[in-house]
Amino acid sequence: MPTLPFETWPYEEQTKIKHQVFADYFDKWVKILGKYHKLNYIDGFAGCGAYKENDQIHFGSPVLAAKIVKENAKDAALMIIDKKKKNLDNLKKIFEHENLSDMKIIPIREEFDKTINELLNKQSNLAPTFFFIDPWGFKIKHETIKRIMQIDKSEIFLNFMYNAVSRFLSLKKLEPTNTELFGTDRWKGLMTLKGDKREKGIVNLYKAQLEQCAEYVYYFPMEFPHKERTYYYLFHLTNHWKGCSIMKSCFAHFNQGRTVYRGDRSDQRTLFETEGAR
Repeated sequence: MPTLPFETWPYEEQTKIKHQVFADYFDKWVKILGKYHKLNYIDGFAGCGAYKENDQIHFGSPVLAAKIVKENAKDAALMIIDKKKKNLDNLKKIFEHENLSDMKIIPIREEFDKTINELLNKQSNLAPTFFFIDPWGFKIKHETIKRIMQIDKSEIFLNFMYNAVSRFLSLKKLEPTNTELFGTDRWKGLMTLKGDKREKGIVNLYKAQLEQCAEYVYYFPMEFPHKERTYYYLFHLTNHWKGCSIMKSCFAHFNQGRTVYRGDRSDQRTLFETEGAR
């Protein structure tokens, strides 16, 4: 394999599913809304942009989004946010390598929350915007999610890092972070719960809070590939029933018809599989 001009990260199976679902849905979103509107795409935690699996190269969400916009020949601006200069520099190399440098790409080296709130303070009438929010941790503020969903025809594909949230729920110094994440301090009543009750309590509270922001909220549990334990949840927020229906189909398409990713135990069902959109 020839030497690449950019760096790659190892590709985990659940990350691949996440990217496949995102790309499938985002392509449909661009086709539908792009008929009548200019569009925006905002990637909140861009990462390095490329992955390697068995000598094959796969691209992350910023590159996938740029390719989809270009292939559909739509008018869209892409804002790529990451705190690390190294990641943004690597993405620039990928965009050049993949002939995407002519796209309207705006790299931002800053915190996601700060960037979005500054943007919304300046521009309250944004074109329809799709947000891909895939943080390393869980410092995502409920109030920022609420502001995003007030943008007309906006949607969010969000990674809720359940495993990390559950592990550190009782950590005193993270109380303000947890309250900002949930938009309430009712999470404190979940600290004594164990096992499935703890998981359902955390996820149901988070979903209920998101339902204050969006008309339709659907989630997909993602387990560790080789462990019978939830890693994170993918949440989709939209204000149109059609978007919710399409997203559910996209996930099932790449997950053997199921709405729960269970790694190498995909033939098993869980109590979470029938839950989701309200």
